[in-house]
Amino acid sequence: MRNFYWGFILILFGFLLLLDNLGAIDFKEFISDYWPLLLILWGVSILARRRPRPAGASPTETSSQTESELVHQSSVFGNIDVKVTSQQFKGGSISTVFGESFLDLSSTKLAEGEHELRVHGVFGDSRIILPADAAAAISASSVFGELVIFGQRKGGFSSEIQHLTPNYPQATNRMKISITRVFGNINVA
Repeated sequence: MRNFYWGFILILFGFLLLLDNLGAIDFKEFISDYWPLLLILWGVSILARRRPRPAGASPTETSSQTESELVHQSSVFGNIDVKVTSQQFKGGSISTVFGESFLDLSSTKLAEGEHELRVHGVFGDSRIILPADAAAAISASSVFGELVIFGQRKGGFSSEIQHLTPNYPQATNRMKISITRVFGNINVA
């Protein structure tokens, strides 16, 4: 469905530029009058794409699963749901512009050494579930949203939380996690 809307928008812009070149319309004036139509189409595409989870379903029941040591995923319009089962996880990066990110690391084991995981997004929420014994240094910030890091809450404008798990300083397998959102909530458990 997403490709349909992007294709439609490209065709529309191409058609409008062609009419401008032929002198039939003034492209700048047309865009200044009808730009809200793009927001409407964008909103329709988001609503058409959203599918509610079945009652009682956890986010991991509809997610992709990987055994990879590194996770690198990005999405402009859409959510990222990943369950990682690697026994030598070394981090990676997750980026979304319009969409949520959910990363379930509860079944992973961190590789020896210090590794980095970066989760960044503009609109939408981020949620990470860490293994129970994970040694992590977490840096979380959101311009407009609420942060919940292992039960520690902070909200409002330009919130930030720095958190070290108790076992981080002496651990040989540890992870630095950087999570940022512009508009959205962050939850790490």
